[in-house]
Amino acid sequence: MAAYLTLIAGARLVVRPRFSASRWVDQLRASGVTVTNLIGVMMDFIWKQEPRPDDADNRLRSVFAAPTAGSILAGFRERYGIDAFVEVFGLTETSAPILSPYGEERPAGAAGLQAADWFDIRLVDPDTDVEVPVGEIGELVVRPKHPWTCSMGYYGMPERTVDAWRNLWFHTGDALRKDADGWYYFVDRYKDALRRRGENISSYEIEQALLGWDAVLECAVIGVAAGVEAGEDEVMAVVVAARDFDPAELWEWCAGRVPAFAVPRFVRVVDRLPKTPSERVRKALLRTEGVTPGTHDRLAPHGAASLTAERIA
Repeated sequence: MAAYLTLIAGARLVVRPRFSASRWVDQLRASGVTVTNLIGVMMDFIWKQEPRPDDADNRLRSVFAAPTAGSILAGFRERYGIDAFVEVFGLTETSAPILSPYGEERPAGAAGLQAADWFDIRLVDPDTDVEVPVGEIGELVVRPKHPWTCSMGYYGMPERTVDAWRNLWFHTGDALRKDADGWYYFVDRYKDALRRRGENISSYEIEQALLGWDAVLECAVIGVAAGVEAGEDEVMAVVVAARDFDPAELWEWCAGRVPAFAVPRFVRVVDRLPKTPSERVRKALLRTEGVTPGTHDRLAPHGAASLTAERIA
């Protein structure tokens, strides 16, 4: 997306072989970058570098961050002297039907507004396709207003294409909500959402809370079998640690930042998260592995287990 837009604008594009949080600001200065991308946890990685007095000595004016880490946004802008953060919400199949206009202040946690010139979008009940009221959570469905804006289907998979485009709307599988002013907020992937003791839990919201702690470099929150409560989940946080910590510290950090019913029962520390080639965490693999011998249990005496990082194959 960055390369294509740069070509349209006739601007200069700088592509690095790999991302480096420690050299990020030096590379900004060396290349005179004015706009850049931060994907996934890159924003958190940069923020957790040791602050330097010359961090704001750069030409950077705008950052596209997906998602924008709201808990550190104000400090990040001030530290690096950034004028604006922008974000979009979309998929490979649909492009970006939701975006935040440049320079417009977003409510905390909002992904953006409807790109109404190009797309129709709705939030619907995933079982009935009936549109949900403003403020309620629904599945994002998308329909283009112009030809060739969205994918025409999945190659060699007609059944999957028909299912995704049922009722002539593309079903994203993403749970969002909309406020009265038209701002959209990502809640979770429906397949990643958890339910515990009758409460719906957003894995994304817990992950964002944990990433605000300096001991957590990366994390993925999943549901694991509750054992005695059939059909429900217990919450597990799989964490890549930035430093050694006691699991009790993590549970204490969650207090007041996530609802009490959403505080992870299980904490597993690994040296890296399994990912796809596009850098998405392979949560299905983590669910399959479930509670391992090195996992800490908040309900066990002293949290159980050792904090030695496990290596993910």
